[in-house]
Amino acid sequence: MNNAFLHPHQRPSLEQLQSPEFRNLAACLMLGCQFDIAEETAPIAAVLEHWLGDARTVKMLVAIGALLNGDPSVAQAELVRERNSGQADAGALVLAMADKLAGNSDDWKTPVERVLATSVDPALRSMAYQIQMLD
Repeated sequence: MNNAFLHPHQRPSLEQLQSPEFRNLAACLMLGCQFDIAEETAPIAAVLEHWLGDARTVKMLVAIGALLNGDPSVAQAELVRERNSGQADAGALVLAMADKLAGNSDDWKTPVERVLATSVDPALRSMAYQIQMLD
């Protein structure tokens, strides 16, 4: 695995995301968030963020872990931060799905509608449609 750090605005490569190191750290981070031990997972989050050069990926992992514990607030806070970003990508859809599953707000609609209105990527459009259909 190439441990070279990325520029802060560069997305992690598929090779980085599929590495055993990333998967193990990501699993530990999500489990820690699921069991509500954020203090203990903060160093793991910091290492992943520095290693990947992408805070957004780490925030999504934390949000998913918290959602597994029944806490949608992390995903909802990230979704509110991204509402005006204009991003129509898989990351926004992951947060939208978490918000929709939590069922506490309609914030999930903005990224889903943005993807359906602007994206030509069939995978993203399919994800957005599936999120709309969640009950």
